[in-house]
Amino acid sequence: MDITHLGQAARRGADRFGSKEALVFDGRRFTFDALNDLVERAAAGLAAAGVGKGDIVTLYAGNSWEWIVSYYAIARAGAVINPINTMLTPEEVAFVVGDCNASAIIASADKLAGAAAVLDKVKLAVAIAPEAPAGMVTFDDLLTGDAPALPEIQVDSAALSTICYTSGTTGHPKGQCSRTGRSSPTVR
Repeated sequence: MDITHLGQAARRGADRFGSKEALVFDGRRFTFDALNDLVERAAAGLAAAGVGKGDIVTLYAGNSWEWIVSYYAIARAGAVINPINTMLTPEEVAFVVGDCNASAIIASADKLAGAAAVLDKVKLAVAIAPEAPAGMVTFDDLLTGDAPALPEIQVDSAALSTICYTSGTTGHPKGQCSRTGRSSPTVR
């Protein structure tokens, strides 16, 4: 399998390395097959919640296995990844989500206040936490839902995959399109 877009990376890793160890986090070990299974289930959960090709999903979480799965699941669903600095304030998170017109946000338990600040701006808010506050679903909900497996999503190899934002030390955070290097006003 040739990779034509980032959303195919987990499947490619599973095809090539299967039962070999891919990730170790906090003593938990994941094979390439297991990681791909999680990515597929999370991508199906995102799609079932209405996240699709070209939608932007903000990823506001610290290092975790869920971050890795989310990153590749967003791409697998054909959506655009918007990983943001975990040191941003809720006001800055709201600015970034609004500026890039994110459809969804995935936030770790320690970042739920920032995620809560944007619930009215997104169609899906996911908490990487055992319980989700009102207006959010848990990450486990994405993994354990009864969403059907996604068919292969066709994504142009030149399509936008990621929008990264600066920290905004001299004003509001500014987005950069990973494909073109253009700032956020031209990403829209």
